[in-house]
Amino acid sequence: MIAKPKVKVVSDQPQKGQRSKILATMGTTPLEIQVTVATQSREKSRGLLGRKVMAPDEALLLPDTRWIHTMGMTFSLDLVYLDRQGKIVSLQPHLPPWRIGWLVWRAAHTLELQAGTIERAGLVLNTMCFCHPSLTQLLALS
Repeated sequence: MIAKPKVKVVSDQPQKGQRSKILATMGTTPLEIQVTVATQSREKSRGLLGRKVMAPDEALLLPDTRWIHTMGMTFSLDLVYLDRQGKIVSLQPHLPPWRIGWLVWRAAHTLELQAGTIERAGLVLNTMCFCHPSLTQLLALS
């Protein structure tokens, strides 16, 4: 039986056009992740470029994004592709720097994680990645 993810907010409710952080427990192995929601075009275009590392407990959620690239990056990523409800529709572990991620037509959003997080969290297809009413509402508005 897969445990239902638990989420607690560590900042204000995410609003469209604002960068908000949410603390989520996700996957079959309890793992707390601080999720930053990038909803502005400039934030989504920049993504994690310019960062030297990504902490193991952080993630970047890119609403309305079906694929990403790691051009100019210095570290690998795990990519989790989500539908509008936050269900995992595809997983791409360990995308190295200077690569293009998969284009997943069924996806509505992409979650970028430190490489190895998919395995560490026990993420599997067709399960909810995390659920939080304000996050689910934000994704549905996208």
